[in-house]
Amino acid sequence: MKKILIAIVLLLLASLCCAKKEKAGLKLIALNWTDNEVCQYQVLIADQVSGTYKTIIKLAKINEVPVIELNAVTDVKSVVGEAQDIATVTFRRDNLQPISANREMTSKGTKYSSTINYTKSNASIKMSTPMGEKSLDLPITANHYDNDEVTTLLRAVDLKQNEEKEINVVSGLAGSVIPIKIKALGTEKLTVPAGEFECNKYQLNLVGRQLNIWYEKTDARRMIKYLDVASNMAMELVP
Repeated sequence: MKKILIAIVLLLLASLCCAKKEKAGLKLIALNWTDNEVCQYQVLIADQVSGTYKTIIKLAKINEVPVIELNAVTDVKSVVGEAQDIATVTFRRDNLQPISANREMTSKGTKYSSTINYTKSNASIKMSTPMGEKSLDLPITANHYDNDEVTTLLRAVDLKQNEEKEINVVSGLAGSVIPIKIKALGTEKLTVPAGEFECNKYQLNLVGRQLNIWYEKTDARRMIKYLDVASNMAMELVP
């Protein structure tokens, strides 16, 4: 009997610790988001300009809850053909938790699409691919975000140098949850077509890939550069 009671106590302590860890989540900075903010980037593959990436932020309300609507469009031309990726993500302005997401991608004439509706505990995904249509539900927590909001999410993340956090992102086209480790690497001065910026640098590690992303240190904290190390693909802010 004594052993059973000890086991129960240990299980309760473990569950409380897990709940506390999950509740903490990411520490975010309250940013003054700008309505109709447009950021444009040049896409480089192996240091050659190969396309464009544009983000548009719109501020709105859903049932009196302040939200952000993020629209992102990527157009790329390479030796393997043309590709276009259009994503729209709506998320809360206070904690950046996703509400809904839509994505359409065309690659070499083949179309893919997905829609996601989020609740506090569930991500309902509908996807369409050349293989057919599929629907599924994924369990989520407060530490889950939408894949297409990650580069915007990092604008508001508060991390000290060498501090590391892990989040989970939901990918509609993949129909899965992907863990991402985020590490703050300190500050670095960077020159891109839009000018010279003092930046906060972050490193992301996911599914065997490493991404380096730089954000300006001003109040806007816009993304200045994005680098996928393995594929040598970069995006740089342009005027």
